[in-house]
Amino acid sequence: MHLKRSLQIAAGLFACASFASGDTVFVTNFGVNTITKYDANGNGSPFTSAFVNGPNGVALDSSGNLYVSTNSNVIRKFSPSGVDLGVFASTGINLALGLAFDRNGNLYAANFGANTIEEFSPTGMDLGVFANLAFRPTGIAFDSTGILYVGDGPNLWRIRPTIASVPEPSPVGLVAVGLASLAGLRRLQSSSARCRAALLARRSSTTIRSTRLV
Repeated sequence: MHLKRSLQIAAGLFACASFASGDTVFVTNFGVNTITKYDANGNGSPFTSAFVNGPNGVALDSSGNLYVSTNSNVIRKFSPSGVDLGVFASTGINLALGLAFDRNGNLYAANFGANTIEEFSPTGMDLGVFANLAFRPTGIAFDSTGILYVGDGPNLWRIRPTIASVPEPSPVGLVAVGLASLAGLRRLQSSSARCRAALLARRSSTTIRSTRLV
């Protein structure tokens, strides 16, 4: 998948879901305070009419609700149809550029402003710092085994469940994605083979590219 449309500083993570109508990609446009929904053919349309102040990371739960971290240091929740369901979490967030759900339905936020990964319960309860980092995280994604991948510009790190909260370099094949600045990372939640990958964004351009995780 390679999307290039009139994106306005595509800032956040990208989520993909296998809906009845096909694979759908959501893109946060930080520069114009909007969220764009793309179909499998790359056709975009506004996802919600609600004003979203500086949207960054996005993630989908198992019910298709969309979660968005914003420049107001809150995480907003939207229904599958784009209805604003209000603030999901408002503590423990410091310029969260990435969001990701684990297999238990807990939500994780990559705090670029605090060098941390914060964990939230399925109901929005702040469970505290999951990982303290020595770098500024820009995107996060879980693979099918529960390993958490963390982007920090040109690098990709991983945190294994057996070595909790200790980042380590990811395999070379996952780093060599050809991006000058890794701004977003998201494992695509989809049943289709072509969507079992990761979407990556470049802050230096309006291009979205895909690469394969594991």
